Order: sequence, then C-alpha cells, then structure tokens
Amino acid sequence: PTTEGASRPRPIWTDSTPRDSCIEVIQAMWTRWPSWVRDSEYLLAPLERMALNPTTFPAVFQAGWTLFGEVLSLPLAPSSLPLASPHTEGWPVVVFSHGVGVNRASMSQLVYQLASQGVVVFSLEHREGSGCASFYRETREAELVAVPHREVEDDTEEVEVRESQAEERAAEVLRCLELVAAIQAGEVIDNVFLQPAPAPAPSALAGLLDLSSLHLMGHSFGGASVLLAATKFPTSLVKVASVLALDPWMFPVRRMHLEVDLPLYVMNSESFLLHENVAEVVRAAGARREEVEWSVLEGGVHLSATDIPMLFPQWFWRRGLGFMGRLSAEAAMEEINRRVWTFLAGKIDKAR
Repeated sequence: PTTEGASRPRPIWTDSTPRDSCIEVIQAMWTRWPSWVRDSEYLLAPLERMALNPTTFPAVFQAGWTLFGEVLSLPLAPSSLPLASPHTEGWPVVVFSHGVGVNRASMSQLVYQLASQGVVVFSLEHREGSGCASFYRETREAELVAVPHREVEDDTEEVEVRESQAEERAAEVLRCLELVAAIQAGEVIDNVFLQPAPAPAPSALAGLLDLSSLHLMGHSFGGASVLLAATKFPTSLVKVASVLALDPWMFPVRRMHLEVDLPLYVMNSESFLLHENVAEVVRAAGARREEVEWSVLEGGVHLSATDIPMLFPQWFWRRGLGFMGRLSAEAAMEEINRRVWTFLAGKIDKAR
C-alpha cells in the first residue's frame, strides 16, 4: 500500500527476470527431466527432444519468445512512501519464498495482489543457486557477484544438493524475519545497493507493521523452504502466525523429519497433486494434521502461480509448454489469489 500509483512507463518484466537465464533453466529441465515433475503437463516436450539439441534450443526458444511472447510490465511505484494503516495494529506482513528456476520478480502477480489488499510483502530472492539467476554485493564499493542457476546433473547427488539448498533457503527466510523486526523497531538498515550512500535513517516502514500477523508463504521449493523455516523460527525475533505452502515440493526436506506446529494452508494444483508431497506435509503437521486446510486447484498446473503463463497469450503455446491446464492461465491466477487472500484475511481478522 503506497501513496502513489504505478509509475509511467512501467518497468518491463524481463528487466527483473532475465530472459537468457529463464531459457537456460527451461532447457535444463527439458533435456534432463527432473523426477519430481510430471512431463504430461508439457505436450511439446517429446517433439522438442527430437528436433532440438543443447546448441539449437536457446536460439529457437529465444526466437519463439520474440515472435509469440507478450511484453509484460509490472505495476510498480518505485521508492514511493507507504500509507499508514487504518488499523492501530499496522499492516499485516507476508514473507514470500519463490521456487526453482525463477526469482522474486517471477511471482509478481501473486505478491502485488496481496499488496493491493493491504499486506506488506517481503519477497525473497534466494541465492543458493536454485533460482534462474541472482547477484549480490558484499559492500557498497564492491563489484557485483553473479549467482547463476545450479544444474544438478547426477541424480544420486540431487538429494544432498537440494537438502543443502533447503537449509540455506530457510536461513535466508529467518534472516528476513530478523530484518523485518529490525525495520519495525526503527533500526537503521544499510542497503549496499544504494549509490551514493544515503544519510542513515530508519525505514519508512518503521512502526507500520503488525508483527502479530506475520505469515510465511512459498511456492514449490519455496513451499518446502517456509515449512522448514517454520520449524526453526523460535530462534528469530518474531512469531509466525501461519504458513501457506503452494504446490510444495517436499523432496528436498523429506529426510529432515519436519514438525510444523502452526496453522497451515496447502494449495496444490491438480497436475502437481503428488502423493509423496502430500504425505510429507501430513507427516510434518503431525498431531495438527486434522487442522491443515487443504485446497486443490482443479485444472491448474504447477506454473499457474507464477507469471510465466502470461508470457505467451496463445492457447497452443501455453498448453504445449506446460504453462496451462484445463483452466485458463488468467482464471487460475484469479482463483489462486482469491483462495490465498481468503485464508489470510481470516487469520488477520481473527488476530484483530
């Protein structure tokens, strides 16, 4: 919630989600199909494997994106000031964790719809190599350090790699919770990306957050990441009110014996309703398993919660590339937003 409307011109989606990195991730998935993805979603995959090789794939997909892809923009108001909440408690908070092969900007529809409902969303960009690409800077004067997508080529190695990534992701979620508490308390947080260095001052969000209504949400690997973080949050400075896991991919945490003692909402797309994922969530909920709120998006696919389906408006490409099931991409996103907000609004109203 801000004092200003979206900027003009609006930032372009691919400025935040690098096209080349996205194509590299798609190529890696199609040439070395992960055991945890149903390739029945991707109708063109067999044809692609016959017609393209690692050399030709990027050029062909790049050309297809240019010819058929939509130029998406983001309705953002950069550097705008936050509105004061009409509630004495302040604005509720969501910390969001993205999945494999994307980044924080790739889930923009999901998070800016929450912002439009009066939620302050901290959208993480994980830097352990599971995303499409990221970068960081150690100090304000230092050069940028690139974090490319890490391909896991050996199936026997994947569980160890994914477990390590899950631990790092959970640590990043907990670090975010610490920063949220520091921001609310008015502590000065130095952002080394700002050039030149601004005068030290508290964030404009200081005192505006309702930390009694702080929720963790994640999609795919992000769903598993927030569930893992939820088992560790007592070490942080804030209390988590609930966890929302959208199509959680539980393979990376299946040997960690999670115990999540929090209100839990799980939404699965029909195509990603896999027994092993459901069983791991049920096991993690333990004694509270009867209290877990479950939901299935009929006709949805794993990518329905991301911005990716909106890149290609043509029905043929959406279906062939696994971006859409029986439910249209627009209808799927609208329904996901509605269900997420219904759950969150209930928790927020109950807390007040």
